[in-house]
Amino acid sequence: MNTIPIATAFFMLFAFMTSNTVGQETYHDKNGKVVSDSNTASFSRKIFKKEGYEYPYFEEYYYPDGKKRRTGFIKDLEFSQQSFIDTLTIYHENGYVECKIIYPQNSNDITLLNYYSNGQLHTKRLLLTSGNFQKPFYKILTFYDSLGNIYIKDGKGFIRENKDNGDFEEGHYENGVRTGLWKGTFEKGKHNFEESYKEGEITEGKATSIEDGNVYIYTQLFEPPHYDGGIPRFSSFIAANYRVPGRALNAGVSGTLVINFIVNKNGTLTDFKILKDLGYGTADAGIRTIKKTERKWIPGKNRGVPTNTSFTAPINL
Repeated sequence: MNTIPIATAFFMLFAFMTSNTVGQETYHDKNGKVVSDSNTASFSRKIFKKEGYEYPYFEEYYYPDGKKRRTGFIKDLEFSQQSFIDTLTIYHENGYVECKIIYPQNSNDITLLNYYSNGQLHTKRLLLTSGNFQKPFYKILTFYDSLGNIYIKDGKGFIRENKDNGDFEEGHYENGVRTGLWKGTFEKGKHNFEESYKEGEITEGKATSIEDGNVYIYTQLFEPPHYDGGIPRFSSFIAANYRVPGRALNAGVSGTLVINFIVNKNGTLTDFKILKDLGYGTADAGIRTIKKTERKWIPGKNRGVPTNTSFTAPINL
């Protein structure tokens, strides 16, 4: 049966927030942070100025062995996710193209072309971000297997989508989106599911636990964790209970703390990570305050099944 990986190369749209002098080569770790030692770098980056183009800056990323990793035009040197223009090309380590992301001039809809490591076209998709759509979503127009056999043509066909962890999802596409009955597994085979789609939107789903036979009915694939009373109530609790450390007061500290944590499926909070710290003990005070909200959280759900979910909370000082 034909297969298509669930993971996509779309995450590569995100640019690394660094600046470059034209012609200078910089070295970066796997998260995009600049490093000084080229021997420990995951990749390097150069920017060239191309005269005669509307947007003259052209960037190239390289693997440690010198092969290209990514190339494309950018609007300026201090760039962000939205600054790419024309075509962004991403390469497999063997030198073949892995993905082409084509930015049109007259609309916000983006064409994505994914390729197998042997050079065969894998999928052609359209990321719809304009028009009357409430949120961006994909239409899959074409799908091939690695041997060149086609299973979706002009947005219509049947495929089996395989995840790296062994789970799968299978069903029909019509007009580029899911339609009818879909089946599969999730959470490494711990649950089976059946769900119905109409014009790409899920109408109803049923998940069944293989271990205990529990059944979960849902109409959303994923539900984020909720604080009892809503996020405004959570924010009010933090504002009322956060105590600014004395040394932070003396230093006149102000700004926004950002703290990430896990809301476990039993409502407990663990794995606190400080994403943005203002120093002077402000982040530790933030974690202590958030911990006071434990047991007041409704866990997130994956296909109706309670699951451990990441949550990020800003705290304004």
